[in-house]
Amino acid sequence: MMLGGFYKKNLLSFLNKIEKGTITINDDFSRTFGSGEPKVTIEVVSPRFYRRTILGGDLGFAESYANGEWFTDNLTDLITILILNKDHLSGLDVKWSFITKILARLGHWRRKNTLTGSKKNIQEHYDLSNEMFMTFLDDTMTYSCGFFEGKKDSLYQAQINKIDKIIDKADIKEKHHILEIGSGWGALAKRAVERTGCKVTTITLSERQYSYVKNMIKNENLEDNIDIQLVDFRNVEGSYDRIVSVEMIEAIGYDLFNPYFDRIEKLMKPNGTAVIQAITYPDDNYDIYLKGCDFIQKFIFPGSLLPSVAAMKDSINLTNLKLDNIERIGAHYATTLNLWNKNFNNNIEEIKEMGFDQYFINLWNYYFSYCEAGFANDTIDDVQLVIKGGMANA
Repeated sequence: MMLGGFYKKNLLSFLNKIEKGTITINDDFSRTFGSGEPKVTIEVVSPRFYRRTILGGDLGFAESYANGEWFTDNLTDLITILILNKDHLSGLDVKWSFITKILARLGHWRRKNTLTGSKKNIQEHYDLSNEMFMTFLDDTMTYSCGFFEGKKDSLYQAQINKIDKIIDKADIKEKHHILEIGSGWGALAKRAVERTGCKVTTITLSERQYSYVKNMIKNENLEDNIDIQLVDFRNVEGSYDRIVSVEMIEAIGYDLFNPYFDRIEKLMKPNGTAVIQAITYPDDNYDIYLKGCDFIQKFIFPGSLLPSVAAMKDSINLTNLKLDNIERIGAHYATTLNLWNKNFNNNIEEIKEMGFDQYFINLWNYYFSYCEAGFANDTIDDVQLVIKGGMANA
């Protein structure tokens, strides 16, 4: 009991540092910290919440939520408050949780993206269940940032908008052979063929995505235009007019950034164009990020690591490729994630019937809110890079 009081006292002491936004904690007491908007309430269900958060920092806080030890009336707003006050609360991740952080980092370090490791890491997330992903994605089954051209755009329309932007930026024509690094569930390949009549080779390490896209190709009579391969980007062969890759680079890890762009250079024909969409971490503090292990890396995407724009530029500069254009679209990701989260929660019973437990549901709600708050507050971004081959564009 005395030790429990120690954890509670220390966590409440940290919350006293909140200056932006308001958090009310209800337990066997009710206390309010901070002032102004946004305003949220935390309902403590178990005293383990205090211990897990003090000893685990932000990772412990998330795990405590997944375990049902607390809940809140607005998870995204709560995480927003923590972001707004990160400079005041950073000590929580230093004073008590350093052992947890070291262990998490060691666990992340062990998830190396070797040829075998990459496949295992990808399948651990993307092979959860096609049906589970269907509960929150739109009909295109696109699992990346949409682009909302107007307030009335649906999630489906936003994804079509995004795909069309990539097709247009790559200047894909009927005569072109396209390489897509990271197939997803086939939406971009299908749309590119429908719009232009091009040929697409698309690759994935996810067996479930491979089967899904294989069936889609057959059902849509696209065998003459789309070829899907279950292969690592390091082992792809051929020569391509255009290369596209949407939010795949995050899965490969820092050590493979150089090989990734080197492979693009070798696979792309002279005068070719590549369009890369990537979730990015700010250049500031990127060195610190590289040494840590965050919620996404520990609980959602094993082996992942966000690039920074500067890190990608450094890798591109080691090749003969030329960075032609960068567009930031991260604000659209906050909206995308908000809609995914709503869809997910509208289908909770169906998700449970698939065999996913409450821990998984809580963890994914935290994942959606964590990312939505991150994009909404510019702690992470999403960019589209247009990259030209080393020779003058034809």
